[in-house]
Amino acid sequence: MDRKILQQRTKQFHINVIKLYELLPRYAAGFEIAKQLIRCAGSVGANYRAT
Repeated sequence: MDRKILQQRTKQFHINVIKLYELLPRYAAGFEIAKQLIRCAGSVGANYRAT
């Protein structure tokens, strides 16, 4: 798969996870899970671009 396509897909993945955050419950556990999920999703693209 082309490098540019994978960069676009990882960026879209991160955006989709941020949108998913809006659907999670608004209490302490939901907030903590959402923060970790957003960080993990963002690191996928960052790690791919670093290679």
